[in-house]
Amino acid sequence: ILVVENVKGAQGATAKTLTQYGYEVLEVANAQEALQLILSKKSRVFDCVLCDIVQPGMTGVEMRRQLQKTHPDLSVILLSGSPDQFLMQDAGLNVPEPHLRRPFTAPALLAKVQEVQRDRARLVTAGQA
Repeated sequence: ILVVENVKGAQGATAKTLTQYGYEVLEVANAQEALQLILSKKSRVFDCVLCDIVQPGMTGVEMRRQLQKTHPDLSVILLSGSPDQFLMQDAGLNVPEPHLRRPFTAPALLAKVQEVQRDRARLVTAGQA
């Protein structure tokens, strides 16, 4: 799992929770760095990406849109402390996206990661990914 978060404390807490539950985690500081890593030929495959929406430079939403073009089967969970309505309008989202509102609990984080992994597995089984 790739964790993209420009606030070091939040990044570490998310990564620590995922690691404690057996996930292999890589952390990067911003969406541009994540995009470059994922698009590089040397990049390993990630099960999913957790990305804060508010990032310096490229937002999490912009990163997700770019990844949908090149890696449509890669799940990106957007993270935000904004209320849902503001989140949807400010980020320019027209449809609900997988996202978590801060503050979130470890069980909520794990449930969301497992949800997107189940959805991806269904698509792979159906031959759509």
